[in-house]
Amino acid sequence: MLDFFCVCNVSPSFSADLIPPGVCSLLNPSTIYANNEVDLDEVEIYGFDYDYTLALYSNTLDTMIYNTARDFLVKHYKYPEGISKYDYIPNFATRGLHYDIQKGLLMKIDAFHYIQLGTVYRGLNPVPDEEVLELYGGTNHVPLEEVSGFYGKVITYILLP
Repeated sequence: MLDFFCVCNVSPSFSADLIPPGVCSLLNPSTIYANNEVDLDEVEIYGFDYDYTLALYSNTLDTMIYNTARDFLVKHYKYPEGISKYDYIPNFATRGLHYDIQKGLLMKIDAFHYIQLGTVYRGLNPVPDEEVLELYGGTNHVPLEEVSGFYGKVITYILLP
């Protein structure tokens, strides 16, 4: 039996290194394979791919994930009941945002660490460009060491704070 975890869109030469020609004529190197059987009775937590590489998702799933997470925070982590009134807004944000936890701002920052003016929000409210410049010392450039102190980068819509 072949002992490999997965083969995912590998080049033909790399695929041939992993699986010598003639071992299996049915093997498709652009498909994902696993070599372990899984006893689902022993699985306590199921995870789902949510980076749009294996499947496309609807706004219905986004809404369900948002509502479930929001309600869980209120019930189990004593978040204020008032946040329960906020519904998921599909077009509010985009991937690739940064969250400055010190200033409570959500924003788009480019590859050169410049805040894209007009993209800064405090909660659901846009922050005027003048205020952004004032908050960041008269510039829209954020030094790398400051960006590193931000909460992080939003990779999916669900990761929004």
